[in-house]
Amino acid sequence: MRTTFSILAMLLMVAACEEPADLTKLGKYESKIVIHSALDNLGPAVISVTYSVDAYKAYTPGMLREAVIRFYENGTERTLVYDSASQNYFTDIIPKPGNSYNISVEKSGFKTASANCMMPSLLQNKIVSLITEGGIDQTGQKSDLLKIVWQDLA
Repeated sequence: MRTTFSILAMLLMVAACEEPADLTKLGKYESKIVIHSALDNLGPAVISVTYSVDAYKAYTPGMLREAVIRFYENGTERTLVYDSASQNYFTDIIPKPGNSYNISVEKSGFKTASANCMMPSLLQNKIVSLITEGGIDQTGQKSDLLKIVWQDLA
């Protein structure tokens, strides 16, 4: 039985066919603006802007320089400060729960990119509890359990 299985596996490996992909049919790649940012209410927003590159090229993307970057809070444009050491932009405000935020990036040769979000309101009626040695992990050892309960008002 083992010999039959081995022979069958060898035949499948040899008989498997592979068709090369014609990469010329993919069309011309168009690089896009990529906005990197995460907003929280613990500190000012940090924004970096790069561009995408063709996966079949030998170089990696870099920072998008000399782009026009706008940051809005509830429709009001806010100041961005550029830090050349980190190559990031920083806002002059700390995002607040309940406010909406928008980032737009314009650069010649690229389509304009934008991102928007609403900072969620602070959680109400949340319950957090820790149960010491209340569970067992994958190796069979006792582990603590952290239980978080909240009501999503959205």
